[in-house]
Amino acid sequence: MFAMAEPNDFSSGVTEKEKELAADGAQEFESRSYISCVNVLDDIITSRSNDPKVLHNRAVAEFYRSEFNKTDEFKQDLSLVCKKAGVSLKNIDTLEDVDHCIIFYNYATILHNLRQYRAAITVLEKVFHFLEPLDEKLKRKVCFLLIELYLCTHQPGKALNMIAFTEKMLFDSKMEKESREERPLSSATANEIHKPRIQQYKVRCYLQLKSVKACKKELKTLTNMTQASNGPEMYLFGGPTDSTVYLKAQFEYMKHNHRNAMKILSGAPGTSPSFLDGGQCVPAMYYSNLGCIHFHMHKHNLGLFYFQKSLEEMDASIRTIPQRETGQSLSGRPLQTLTGSRRYELLHNIGLQLLFCGKPLQAFDCLIEVVQMHHNNPRLWLRLAECCIHTHRPNNEHLFKTKLHAQDLVRGIAGQGSHRKLILKPMDINKRTQRSEGPSSAIPNATMEFAVLCLKNALMLLPPVKNMAERKRRSSEEEQEERTADQSSSDTHLPAPPGSPLNACELENLRCSVLSASAYVCLYLGDNLVALQHAEKLLEQTKLSGVQRYLGHLYAAEALVMLDCISHAIDHLSYEVSDLSMRIAEDSGKQERDDNGNGTMNTLVQAEWFPSTVPVASLVVQYNLCVAYTIRGEFEKAQGMLWKIAPLFKSTTGLTDIPAHLMVLALYLQLQLGHTDMAKAIIKQNFPGLRA
Repeated sequence: MFAMAEPNDFSSGVTEKEKELAADGAQEFESRSYISCVNVLDDIITSRSNDPKVLHNRAVAEFYRSEFNKTDEFKQDLSLVCKKAGVSLKNIDTLEDVDHCIIFYNYATILHNLRQYRAAITVLEKVFHFLEPLDEKLKRKVCFLLIELYLCTHQPGKALNMIAFTEKMLFDSKMEKESREERPLSSATANEIHKPRIQQYKVRCYLQLKSVKACKKELKTLTNMTQASNGPEMYLFGGPTDSTVYLKAQFEYMKHNHRNAMKILSGAPGTSPSFLDGGQCVPAMYYSNLGCIHFHMHKHNLGLFYFQKSLEEMDASIRTIPQRETGQSLSGRPLQTLTGSRRYELLHNIGLQLLFCGKPLQAFDCLIEVVQMHHNNPRLWLRLAECCIHTHRPNNEHLFKTKLHAQDLVRGIAGQGSHRKLILKPMDINKRTQRSEGPSSAIPNATMEFAVLCLKNALMLLPPVKNMAERKRRSSEEEQEERTADQSSSDTHLPAPPGSPLNACELENLRCSVLSASAYVCLYLGDNLVALQHAEKLLEQTKLSGVQRYLGHLYAAEALVMLDCISHAIDHLSYEVSDLSMRIAEDSGKQERDDNGNGTMNTLVQAEWFPSTVPVASLVVQYNLCVAYTIRGEFEKAQGMLWKIAPLFKSTTGLTDIPAHLMVLALYLQLQLGHTDMAKAIIKQNFPGLRA
């Protein structure tokens, strides 16, 4: 909350009457009689019209009296106070006097409510340098707000350091004694007032750090505190017990105990303040949490239902607040409601659920709205590209299960009797297309051309890869220290709203996903040279999952074949497939994280995508190797390989028919080798209605 300067902090030369009035004003403010407080301060201003502290206190009291509805006016009043004090809110370096800290603290509070977290941190970290001489109330406010800001920006390491400092400041024997002397008859000691709040911060930190053991311990302590007394819980977000319930549910969610998490959520008492009072729509949060849980249970349609329900609750809450008048920037409605809407976060989640539900066009419509607000998120651009790819090709089942029909193979018949000939036609099972001559690819449409733009944006937003030579020079100990720092510290994370920031490991995995998608899209559009560049860059990455390495070799080989570099393509196709997992090898023992940074990673590679097993993937590579040998004219070698792998396709994949690719290749090889009888046999066996 906002702070007022203490009466005893006023400038020298204050008369006794003014001191009494200042004390009365402070008392009225503490008792929430803001109209009386403003009237008292107006009396002081008649004799001290240029005193920045009096003007500041009146601005704060007036803002409280307006029920935080006049944010523009409050900011103007703060600017006027700064002018009188000789400082500027826009230039943090002008803060050189401890007396001006309270002005900048209140400015940081506004920034926090407007969700300008990093700007608020810059201001408060400057104020923190002057912390020692500040009065105890302002010290606490600065520390608590800094902790909250660090958590909002996913910096749990810094938050824990600030918590340790705050605990030492509040709870060492000297401070506690002074606090007891201030309110000797209070029903709650300083410890009882502030410890639950500190404890909640600890739990939130360890949740962000994914530290199960530490979180369990701190959560147990918090539960005991809140059960012992209802008083301290009023400081926690979400009402008397909602906050603890939600933290417990999130803890179970982090451990993948999804049913336990749902059970705990169902016990939330629902006593939280309304959106107008608290700036948070708790029903929307409740349904959103259920949506996240069902997402991780792979119940995507149910997850979609709950996210849509959450959005409905959010929209209903927004309609309860008054609309701002024309010309007003911030004033006209309570400050806490200005950025309380979570519409874009919910649209993001809805878009992801639609994508998993096999509705890429609807997902595209949601995510394209989100990207207009969060255009600096590389992961979001990748999701948009995936919507385009899945619109073009929901799955690749037809490549393996398409049965070749006579009309697909035979263009016509010439001659009669013994001179009767079949005229075969070329076939493209993939049905590739070149760039379409339609609207510009810059226009948002779920096309492969727009996917190229999305993937370019994603690559541009990713930080550059560290120099490989520099990596080699580092000792293994230095690399281990760097890896540990990347895992424990969030300071180096890349912000990716509306989701959580991306850590070093996630950034590398995201880069691999973007490069593999880029190679695929460029191959589809006929940009073979660019596709080769993306595939080679993918294979250069130090951390590759099994499926990414597999795709990298396949895409590189296909691009090289199209560029008539058969020998280099064969080098890639000599790759031995041993792994098709989505998990990075060296992180196999670690938890994977989803788009929101929590739990097991769902992947868009569903069961209908082939190949889904290592044996089938190995057969696909060998088939492509046969094609490469065929193009190079090594027909005997290609035929020998084909006879080995063709029977295995049925037994390994469980398919009833040999894929059309293999049949066409076999027919072509027989004709090239002059085995017309074998070619006729293939046609008769597969097309009994035709007579070759």
